[in-house]
Amino acid sequence: MDTKKLDDDQLINEGFSKNPRPFILWFFILALLILGILSLQWSLKEYLEEKICESPFHRVTNREMSLFLWQNPEFMRAHVAKKSGYLPNFQYLDKVSVEPQFADDFVVAPPEILFLYHTWNRQVGDLYIPRPINPAEFQEFLAYAEEWQPQYWDEAMGNYIQLVENLSSNESDLNEHLPLEVKQAFQGWKNYTQEGDQIQNIQPTYEQMRRFLKKYPTYARNYWKNVVSVKYLQTLEDGNPQDIIPKVELSAFLKVAFFNDQMSLKNQ
Repeated sequence: MDTKKLDDDQLINEGFSKNPRPFILWFFILALLILGILSLQWSLKEYLEEKICESPFHRVTNREMSLFLWQNPEFMRAHVAKKSGYLPNFQYLDKVSVEPQFADDFVVAPPEILFLYHTWNRQVGDLYIPRPINPAEFQEFLAYAEEWQPQYWDEAMGNYIQLVENLSSNESDLNEHLPLEVKQAFQGWKNYTQEGDQIQNIQPTYEQMRRFLKKYPTYARNYWKNVVSVKYLQTLEDGNPQDIIPKVELSAFLKVAFFNDQMSLKNQ
């Protein structure tokens, strides 16, 4: 059987001729997609900003929300499973405070969190239970919660700026020199970073809680049972004065406030 011997030049695959048009077409399509996504994001941002300006419900800054979160740490970004899109301007790795450069931007939060914030703010947002604030601890606080440093707070008053710039270790208590929201933030920071276990394990008796509610009635059951839980202070009226209130009846913010009150009494 005869076989044909192929010349070397017949074995060389010179390849297919390349057409640059498909590559250019795909590149063009990809560029259009990127531009479309960017345009959609910009339009969404503009829409959200417009809605926020129209709705007082959404006009809550990250700074304001941070005060709520210190007293309700279960809603912090660090403690929720799904972090994507949830309080995106809040840190959750080394810190749980707000990113300082975004402190006065409007918060991005689910409606249910905004509802809880407004309820909390209306009932107890202006309350502060005095406890000593010494300069050394206050410096630690400013290093952690940078949003309260004057350069990140446009509304900081001149006397506050001067105080921060001239903190003196000779001053034993800064309470009378600080704005309310700064005192609240400092106390929240201390509660969370230094006293969390004590607060978590606090066991008030019925008698202690009744005395507390006489001083701070807006923590009473009728204000919160339909917001927090139907079990909130459910047995307060009938409980034996010396018995301990079941933990299930105590919300996080109630335990924080009660703890601060007990510590305040010790300092008197």
